[in-house]
Amino acid sequence: MAQSDAAQDYQAHILYAPIALYDGCPFEDGPVEDRGIDALLNSRTYLVHQEGDEPQGAGMIDVIVADCRALQPDMGAVSARFTALRRAHPESIFMILIEPELAWDIRLWLKRYGTLCPLGERADLVISRLDRLLENLALADECGERLKTLSALNRTAVSGSILNTSSKPMRVLVSGAPSPVTLRAMKSLSSGDYRVTAAMSVPQTMRYLEVQSFDCLVILPGDRTATYTGLVKMLRRNDRSRSLPILVIPERADASTAGCRFMAQGADTVLSAIDTEKALTTEVTAFARRNRLTASMKQFLRKAASTDGKGLNLVCDLPFFENHLDRQCHRATETGKPLCVSAFKLKYSSGRILSSKGFRQALKYVQMMMRDTDLITAVRNDVFLISQPGLGTVDATRRQQNIAAVLQEIILEDAPGAAGDTLVLEASTVQYRPAEMADGIIARAFQTLNIVPPRHTPPPQVEKPRLKIVR
Repeated sequence: MAQSDAAQDYQAHILYAPIALYDGCPFEDGPVEDRGIDALLNSRTYLVHQEGDEPQGAGMIDVIVADCRALQPDMGAVSARFTALRRAHPESIFMILIEPELAWDIRLWLKRYGTLCPLGERADLVISRLDRLLENLALADECGERLKTLSALNRTAVSGSILNTSSKPMRVLVSGAPSPVTLRAMKSLSSGDYRVTAAMSVPQTMRYLEVQSFDCLVILPGDRTATYTGLVKMLRRNDRSRSLPILVIPERADASTAGCRFMAQGADTVLSAIDTEKALTTEVTAFARRNRLTASMKQFLRKAASTDGKGLNLVCDLPFFENHLDRQCHRATETGKPLCVSAFKLKYSSGRILSSKGFRQALKYVQMMMRDTDLITAVRNDVFLISQPGLGTVDATRRQQNIAAVLQEIILEDAPGAAGDTLVLEASTVQYRPAEMADGIIARAFQTLNIVPPRHTPPPQVEKPRLKIVR
């Protein structure tokens, strides 16, 4: 499923926690200069909190942004700070901000606490990494919820294992002109369990990516920083390579500046050339595994949403939608995150009744605009619903308008050779209200469209096994 064009797809609770040392002692005399991070986070639709004003309750904070860019080698106080944050928020994950030139030994030590984000003075680079992290969190959360729905409905139609991460050797593409650093990188990767392919130029890199699939791309730009930053920018705009992990090893004297330029275009991380031999395989393995796990979660969501369990048709049946929406409502109550449902009513502009074939064609276009965590169901041959967890009314309404604009532009044909017809539609988007259930939110979505809501189907009650005790 394609991602939406919105800048941010998931609303989340973020805790900003500056962690800094000066001569081995934590700052205690006043607030640490955040170099724009706090203001940048607050300018988004994140729900940003400072220590002391965060919401109480397990799971309320999604991500703790730990700013470690002022870090000194003495790690004792930092370890105590992370431990205290982990104790206060056991279900949250850390995104740790670091300087691009931070030594590998310290990076490796910090990795035990969370995901590293090298950005230096470029505060704006944190947004893309944070959005990607939130997307993976939303995918994992939705996988768990859909698995519960499948269990409640006694369905076992999902083919294959739930999270089927491949055991095949990881495929790595190394792109860069021959140089001592490139040779060290190739030697380091060849000594591990990787299938390594070398590309000597950007055109050759593009040709490999067009015909083969890779788990990670390692770029050694040498003195062609501008050329390779253009490559990263192009890959991030392509649907096929948007999620491909990209690791960059600048060789130039201004490696920190060059690294930030690559991060700004969408690279996942930057390594120092002097850390190539001891750090490269660790980083490649971590990013490749994350990429495989993300792909596996998306595949499971497609299978769970389809009636055949194979993910060929992403339109789920109404009982699954209703029961899963009930589960999403409970989840929204627990976390305080928004949940929206959009209803669409279609008809031909000529006034003819929409045929089942035309309706299926229209839904194929809709599916291309959905997120992996969205769920769609057909109520009848001219009405469908979409649940959108993590979206507020503004973002959900914007996506409703985008879907409407696309559907009104297409021409549908009921049969080969028949005259095509365009669509007109009515749409409505409503946001979840506290203590509301699936039938209530669906009824409100249908109210403005003058549609009678479908009868809510409760999950089947599984008969409890009877035990006979023999003494």
